[in-house]
Amino acid sequence: MEKRYDCVIVGGSITGLTAARELSKKASVLLVESNPKIGTPFRCSGFINAPAFEEFALAKAQIQNSISQLEVVHGSSSLTFASKKPSGFVTERPALERSLLGEVEPYIDIITGDKVIDIKSGTVSMHASGNVSAGCLIGADGTNSLVRRSIGIADPEKVTAVQFELPGRFERDRAAIYVGEEFMPFHLWVIPVNESLARIGIGTAGDVRAGMQRLLELVKKYRIADYSKYKEARFMVNTLPSSPVSSTGKGSTMLAGMSGSIIKPLSLGGIYFGMLSASMAARSLIDGTLAPGYERKLETAGILARVYDEFALLKRWSSLTDAKLCNAFSRAEAESGREIPMPSGGAQQTSGITGIIKFLIVNSAVGG
Repeated sequence: MEKRYDCVIVGGSITGLTAARELSKKASVLLVESNPKIGTPFRCSGFINAPAFEEFALAKAQIQNSISQLEVVHGSSSLTFASKKPSGFVTERPALERSLLGEVEPYIDIITGDKVIDIKSGTVSMHASGNVSAGCLIGADGTNSLVRRSIGIADPEKVTAVQFELPGRFERDRAAIYVGEEFMPFHLWVIPVNESLARIGIGTAGDVRAGMQRLLELVKKYRIADYSKYKEARFMVNTLPSSPVSSTGKGSTMLAGMSGSIIKPLSLGGIYFGMLSASMAARSLIDGTLAPGYERKLETAGILARVYDEFALLKRWSSLTDAKLCNAFSRAEAESGREIPMPSGGAQQTSGITGIIKFLIVNSAVGG
């Protein structure tokens, strides 16, 4: 007879672990992760906005660096956005996920190194571990979500993010993004881990190999880091949604984070909205409202409106010309000088890279 769980969470990254933490003492939970170990592979820059870090009471021991300035570079021009307090923290995401795992491990069942191969009528089938019965499903299985496909929701459009961790000389509290036509459809980011190491990446519509080559050429051209060390560097590749999906769930199945295209599209940031949506999905199981209640929570919090708005803005951003960006830089310098207060805010507001890109989109229309 199949073992029954109140909830099966598919995906053991930070999104799935957040749902598990919310449910761990309130429901019977199985967490399934296809990778052999939770915390692998290395997935992202590990940058988390300061308010989000506090909201989810994440372990401060996982903070590697604090960021209070963000430089935006366009050709030979630059703007600096600054805050008096740290606007965000750089974390070692694998360690952060292992920390969350330690919190939930005593209270839930966990299967790693096994893949969900089918989901049908509440039965979750795994390649090696057989079948279990699920009262509720939370999809935290990323952009290529099997959980999403199991309820008939089509895949979103996709983008590939590639990143190297490269040595160089960096200002510890200053991150950077490089913008312009040659970096579209997104931007190039530089997130310092310390004075001599940074995570440098770019979003690309091409394949992984082409994205790697393009990134290294840009690093070399702009002398961002020691690109010659790339063969020894830690490398990341991830697939992210670049368009919304038609629904965040159906019946007793809910899609959290990237499986439901719930990300910050302008910054390619997935951690905060992944955690926020996972928490809302877990609470929708607890209060019995399931997928309809989950979507209402996302709407009430302004999350869905922001996600849809930013996906629309992403199309505007990716079509901006260098001339339009020159307008934005000129207007910003005329009004504020070269140092501007860092945008800050919670779920319904924009902060960090997202807020800065919105600022540039708005200002690019002036005079053009």
